[in-house]
Amino acid sequence: MRAGGLARGDGAAPDADALAYFHLGESGEGRVSFGSSAFERGAQVFTDVVFEGEDGVELRAQSLRLAGARETSEGAVFDALEIAGLSAEDGADTFTIDRVLVEQPNALLASLIAQMLSAEGVDEDADWGKLSDYAFDTLALEGLQARGDGGEVALETLRFSALRQGGLGGFALEDLAGSGEADGSGVAFTLASWRASGLDLSGVDSFADIEIDDEQAVQRAITESGFNDPFRKRYDSYDLSGVDIDVDGVLISLDSVSGEARQTRVGVETDETLRGLTVAFDDSRELGAQALAGLALLGYDRIEINGEFVALADQVNDRLTTDAYSLRAEDALALELDYDIGGVQSYLRTATKLGMNMSANPSPDELAALFGPLVVNGFELRLIDDSFVDRALQATAASQGSTPEQVREQMVAVMAIGTLMAPPGPAQVLVADAITAASKFLETPGTLTIAIEPAEPVSVAALMAAFEAEDYDQALGMMNIRIEAE
Repeated sequence: MRAGGLARGDGAAPDADALAYFHLGESGEGRVSFGSSAFERGAQVFTDVVFEGEDGVELRAQSLRLAGARETSEGAVFDALEIAGLSAEDGADTFTIDRVLVEQPNALLASLIAQMLSAEGVDEDADWGKLSDYAFDTLALEGLQARGDGGEVALETLRFSALRQGGLGGFALEDLAGSGEADGSGVAFTLASWRASGLDLSGVDSFADIEIDDEQAVQRAITESGFNDPFRKRYDSYDLSGVDIDVDGVLISLDSVSGEARQTRVGVETDETLRGLTVAFDDSRELGAQALAGLALLGYDRIEINGEFVALADQVNDRLTTDAYSLRAEDALALELDYDIGGVQSYLRTATKLGMNMSANPSPDELAALFGPLVVNGFELRLIDDSFVDRALQATAASQGSTPEQVREQMVAVMAIGTLMAPPGPAQVLVADAITAASKFLETPGTLTIAIEPAEPVSVAALMAAFEAEDYDQALGMMNIRIEAE
């Protein structure tokens, strides 16, 4: 799969000053030397190219094609730069790349490339701007092969398309594979395809010049970037498929995970799907055999997980709601979730303001101010059994030398003690409801539901204050928790 054709400019020979700017006016002028140079089909073509690395390792290429190199009012630019047949060796380490392509870079990116080709290399003290300052039509790499003592990796295609003002039109990675060792275990992996479109990367600028080990700085950057803002549409679509990972006999595979985001009349709707996330084991290998031994007690030889997640970030009413949110471990358990949370946009604005000055260990007053805007309109969690309870009871009984019925009776008896330990009032009623529901779930596995159904929206700050004051009756009264099994 090729990333695109080489732009050929207007057919005119490149500007001599522009060639010199990119250190390609003469062989050896910068870090690049070449055997020949000629103008062919709208591009200056250099053959038998050698790039001199800072560590003394030479990178060789069959050809370098530069199209449309010219001076503009913003600086030197070019239409396309294509490097073909790259290879290098450093002892036992080797790598080859079939093709590297850059199309329509803006002047800032072109100047960075020129610095990379200069004898001095990139000036790390210079101001190279932020991601949103860069632009290009295509940045692509094809046919990578790398081998060394630590393993090998191969990649068919990596392509970025249409970077403009912090937005990326598209991203594609095709046929990635590798193998090696990690912590003494053999590792192998493949990834068939990873694609995305309409990516909003503008928030990346917030992470410029921060120390990664400064937790407060990182948190501030996350808040400023808006990456944690569900009301901001971050992508149009993505699809990751064909993943296989083998870690010493632990086999992880993924059919696909995909998603779409749509800007609706009221907000941003996201629809994501997880298909065929499977963990299996090769019992002929040490780690695989160890993992399988534990799982086999429950009667499984593999685990498969599927999921669906549909949510709406309602900008008009400042609410986050779910339409479908489920995660299912096949022949085991399913988890379903519904929620309706209000005041989220207000909370994010408050977090942005307070996060800059909040202490590392926030006080109750700081937390109350932070979470003040958030309200819970409703919440429901459903745990649905699909043979897991019976499998767990059988495994426990086998380890104790008893029967599943005896194990079930023991667990119900232990839970009943909790009712006696709970303080009188709403807390005792809630504990009793929980024990009744859990007991029924063990006796006749079905669906266990935990729901918060407030008569009116509940302030998270008010809940925190009630728990801080140890006024559990007030907190439980506000939430109106329902626990039941059916």
